[in-house]
Amino acid sequence: MRTRATENLRRRLDAGDEGFTMVEAVVALVVAALIFTAVAAGMVQAIRATLFARQNQQSVDVVSQQIETLRGVDYASLSLSTSDSTFSSDSSMKQVGGAWYADIDGKGTYEQVVTLASGAAVPTHTSTVLRNNTSFSMKTYVTTPPTDSAATTDSYRRLTVVASWSAAGSSHTRRTSTFVTTTRRGLPLPNYTWTQSGITNPVAYAQGSTQPLVLEGDLTNRGARDRWSLSATVKSPSGVTLPWTWVWYLDDGNGTFGPEDTRADTNADGTFDTGTINTDDVRRAWAVTYLSPSEALTASCSSAALASCDVVSLNAVSTSMPTDVADQKPPIVNQVKVSAPVCVPVSPTCLYKNLYLHNLGGTLADGPATVSSSSNPMSAQAPSATTLVNYDNDLDARPGRGLAPGGSGYTESSTTKSVIWTYSTGNAATFSGQAVLDLFAVLANADPTAAGSISAYVRLETTAGNWVNAGTGTFTANPWNSNALREFTMPITLTTTSVCKGCRVELRVEVPSTQPSSMDIAYDTTSYDALLSMPYTTTSVTP
Repeated sequence: MRTRATENLRRRLDAGDEGFTMVEAVVALVVAALIFTAVAAGMVQAIRATLFARQNQQSVDVVSQQIETLRGVDYASLSLSTSDSTFSSDSSMKQVGGAWYADIDGKGTYEQVVTLASGAAVPTHTSTVLRNNTSFSMKTYVTTPPTDSAATTDSYRRLTVVASWSAAGSSHTRRTSTFVTTTRRGLPLPNYTWTQSGITNPVAYAQGSTQPLVLEGDLTNRGARDRWSLSATVKSPSGVTLPWTWVWYLDDGNGTFGPEDTRADTNADGTFDTGTINTDDVRRAWAVTYLSPSEALTASCSSAALASCDVVSLNAVSTSMPTDVADQKPPIVNQVKVSAPVCVPVSPTCLYKNLYLHNLGGTLADGPATVSSSSNPMSAQAPSATTLVNYDNDLDARPGRGLAPGGSGYTESSTTKSVIWTYSTGNAATFSGQAVLDLFAVLANADPTAAGSISAYVRLETTAGNWVNAGTGTFTANPWNSNALREFTMPITLTTTSVCKGCRVELRVEVPSTQPSSMDIAYDTTSYDALLSMPYTTTSVTP
């Protein structure tokens, strides 16, 4: 018999068996799908981030491994190979004047690449490294960094390693640079650099002339206090030592050469010596001979045939160590280009007149005027100023004199494109042979990879008001390869010309229109004693 309570219980049990409707099920599935999609997207992003972090760390590892590997090689071999065929296909490298330059920061800062013909530690500067299925394209550069007051390009190099890879359709790059230098352990030992400075190649010398042959070297002490013996020799192409007599000068630190800088053999070892030079000191040495050789030297040679030139060697050897230790640096070697007498003697002799370039002013030497002038003086009087001032403050703020490109030769009237020096002869004379202009110049934009060019013209006044264009010369270097004043000599072959007493010699210097940058020239100071050497012949008087 069913009671009311039993009937109510049955109804409640029957109602629990109804379940979810179709709509409720679909809604539940959609919500679950949205949740799982969001979770999946987050997981994908996390996986990608983890993968990139891993690749980024691997790029650090491969770059660091390359740098540390190259830190362990011999410093002399830390370089790229000249036979590396991948240079030309590298968009970060460019070739200027036979040398290669690399963009070491990826922003257009180029430094010259250090190369070796054989034995380079980096025979091929591009390579591929595979790490955990990621391919890294590697590029290694060894370059010469800018010098500073406490180092030279021989004492340290810049090592740059770049790793590139692709991930998720994007390119990534890791670039690291470090300096590498020679290291030494224990007590400080002699360690120095002995580098060529201010020397053209080959050195021009006129046999039979009274012009001195001057060669320069920079001696930088990178080790303990020490002294060095200095010597110079000249040998013929056959290896015979030629009898040149040398006088050595060493800058005592004041930036100029004088009688107090003459070197002597103070330690009786048979050669000149430097005296004690402290650590980190840089001294410039001059080897000078005022005597012509007592025997005939090679008549002529050219840079294209240097094997036919006489060879000059400048040596600096530490006096505290034997000459066979690794600390001894090789000599500075250059060629001596000896030509026949550059002026043709009438009778009885052939001479030179050295005319120093001065700035226009109240006196011949060290003129105070600093406004550009169309005409400046030359004289046999050497300058005495020690500081280079701004000789054209109406044109620019740089020291010396600036010249814009585009000079048109003798007809140029603009003081921005041309500068002139004149000298009045004291007697009638005949100029004949090869004049030599010794000048200092730097590119105004200080670009070490750019070319530089300067032209010079010599005019002679035969009679009052009548001029002859006697000779033209041009000096070009590609690259100019200097962000400091560079000394150079320019030969100017003269047409044999006679001038009257009191007539003038004119020198004009210009920058050709082909030169992309202005040039700054220095003169009228003891550090930059620019001069024009004029060959002349006369029977009894001097010009």
